[in-house]
Amino acid sequence: MLGEAAGVLFMDDYAHHPTAVAATLRGLRRFYPRRRIVADFMSHTYSRTASFLNEFGEAFMPAHAVILHEIYASAREQGQESVSGRDLFRAVARSHPDVRYYEDPLDAVEDLESRLSAGDLFITMGAGSNWRLGRLLYERFSAKEHG
Repeated sequence: MLGEAAGVLFMDDYAHHPTAVAATLRGLRRFYPRRRIVADFMSHTYSRTASFLNEFGEAFMPAHAVILHEIYASAREQGQESVSGRDLFRAVARSHPDVRYYEDPLDAVEDLESRLSAGDLFITMGAGSNWRLGRLLYERFSAKEHG
């Protein structure tokens, strides 16, 4: 839990397997039934993303909106890009009505600053570097609240 700022609850979660992503989002939906859930996910490893592409495609259904990024590679996978973040985006977009793609997590800052509002829950998920996006947004929303 990062905190709440300007009415938006900010969280960060390590879920990086589709079953963990789906379970976390379902739990948040039950625990915060009145909040709109915006999930930001950065998949970790090309091999996991490729193996579970269809499962990832459905894992985000409990979220109201989804933001995706390029895959966060492990050191052992350099040069083994069998799947891309855009492939994941297409898989999720087949079953989710509100999904957006930004190669780099910080490229989503302006869009999210304008889309997030009081009552929302914003969660970064995965084992990649997208946690920075959640922290930056939390800081900016805190500044708005106190500014």
